[in-house]
Amino acid sequence: MKKTIIIGFFLLFATAFAGAQVLNTGRTLKPGTLTLGAEPVFYEDNFKFFMHGGLGISSGFDLSFRVGLSGETYIGADLEWAIADHMSLSVGGHQYGNYGLDGTLLFDIPLGNTAYLFSGLDTDIIFVEATNEISTPFWIPAGLEIGIKNKITLLLETGIPINDEAWTIYGGGLVFYF
Repeated sequence: MKKTIIIGFFLLFATAFAGAQVLNTGRTLKPGTLTLGAEPVFYEDNFKFFMHGGLGISSGFDLSFRVGLSGETYIGADLEWAIADHMSLSVGGHQYGNYGLDGTLLFDIPLGNTAYLFSGLDTDIIFVEATNEISTPFWIPAGLEIGIKNKITLLLETGIPINDEAWTIYGGGLVFYF
């Protein structure tokens, strides 16, 4: 019942503020841990289906990748470092029409043994080829990861665009841990 209330509240929150894209939490993966996830994402008037994964490289350090399908393909990857307990910094890049660099600072708050609320600051530096300009959208991501079965979690995300260059996105899906 408690999980149902949390999920319902989060879905209400997600549809009210719409925006996200980090597909990650404030924790890094343990060495040797592999994740695979699937997450439909809605942004503006568009839809993209993301496949994402990660690999724990060493203690406090992991590598993540994501591919967005449906229409133009999104390809991205990042490196994530633990900078404190339940806090991480990731840097990476992506290609989606234009090339971009990504940076995200995340923290999470445990809600018991199998659920985490996360938030932080997310930004891209997008090199707009058509105009030779640089765009720097910023978001405040907010998300909830809930363990629904051993080594399977439900990841729900939203974010709040905090400048005019950011767009609205929200999504949710399953993550499998190996």
